[in-house]
Formats: sequence, structure tokens, C-alpha cells
Amino acid sequence: YYREVGEFQVFLCYPSNKGTSEVLTRAELVRSYFQRGTTLVEGASEIIIIRTPQIAGTSIIGDRIIVPVLIQYSVGVF
Repeated sequence: YYREVGEFQVFLCYPSNKGTSEVLTRAELVRSYFQRGTTLVEGASEIIIIRTPQIAGTSIIGDRIIVPVLIQYSVGVF
């Protein structure tokens, strides 16, 4: 048994001609789904969200608005 700590990154990509409200609303939904303390089980592994996810701002790349959501976790590996 050992414990791994990492960061999962979710990148939301929306058309830039629609504004930011829709993509930021979706980022908040992702953030609320992975609340601090949430425990997920996959097989024999237990994944624990160790911090409240962070919405890391917005960027425009080409014709897309990109909003990253950063989720820090730890997992016990058997």
C-alpha cells in the first residue's frame, strides 16, 4: 500500500463568440461535483479530493474560451 498525490485538470472549451457566462457556470458545476472531502472508489483504490477545486481563470485561444478546473486528490494504491 502507498499513497499518491496529484492534480487532475479539466479544461472546458467553449466558442468565444458566446461570452463567458455559460463556460463559467459549467466550471462551477465541475467544481461543486468534486467538493473537498469527496471520496470516489475505483476497484480497490480510494480517491479523495483533498482541496476545493480551483477555477484557474479564462484564456482565449483561437475561437475558443478555455477555462481550466484544477482538482487536487490523493489515492491509496493497494
